[in-house]
Amino acid sequence: MDDNPLIVDSSMPVEQAARLAMDRDSLKAYDEVIVVRRGKLYGTVSVQKLLDTLAKVQVEMAKGTNPLTGLPGNVSIEQELEGRMQRNEAFSIIYADLDNFKVYNDTYGFRNGDRIIKLIAEIITKATAKYGPQDAMACHIGGDDFVILTSRESVERTCQCVRRCFKRAVKSCYTEEDRTRGWITAKGRDGLERDYPLVSVSMGVLEVVGSCSLMDVGERAAHIKKYAKSIPGNSVARDRRAPLGSPEIDCADMPLGEPKSR
Repeated sequence: MDDNPLIVDSSMPVEQAARLAMDRDSLKAYDEVIVVRRGKLYGTVSVQKLLDTLAKVQVEMAKGTNPLTGLPGNVSIEQELEGRMQRNEAFSIIYADLDNFKVYNDTYGFRNGDRIIKLIAEIITKATAKYGPQDAMACHIGGDDFVILTSRESVERTCQCVRRCFKRAVKSCYTEEDRTRGWITAKGRDGLERDYPLVSVSMGVLEVVGSCSLMDVGERAAHIKKYAKSIPGNSVARDRRAPLGSPEIDCADMPLGEPKSR
């Protein structure tokens, strides 16, 4: 019996686990890998399964999709935006971002953090399909950032659905104690301990009515997202400036956004 088997934690990325497995002596190269969780036996996984999973991840990345959620990623988003703008289509962009997610991730661990990412991805996908037109898209930029491309008419109901469903569903990702209190005590980026609200979602909405650059879209999205995140709780902020691609684009003096939170 092997008294020095390969043991990995369940949170280890599949790429790293596969590399460690294949770096073993040739006689051990295809021995099963022991997986532990919090120091206790969680199970075993074959090298074939590791390599199959790694191949699937690489295929998803090549297709421009996010490996965690399976949603279209940056490449697909840019291609779709450029196509719509070249056709001078009018559409809305909903930029969704999670609040207090890093604190949750640091407190509850990456596995639970991934659970919240998958949760918001599922909610966004269902809301987009239910209320958006046939060509509406739910996309995952990366981390806790998401984008929805949809029609202007569907924005209100889509955002309302995401906001209400996430507020209700995210509570299941906390312990009973934290859920009852409505906050968690943790250290922030400055190293100081304080109380943080439960994870919420902030959504910034902007309109595009014609041709413009991806840089214009990125800058406008960053502004309205920052404004939405300044509103406590699950919130939505609509950009009240002239839509991108319209003639009256120079509108720096107009109010930035119209906030809604709940």
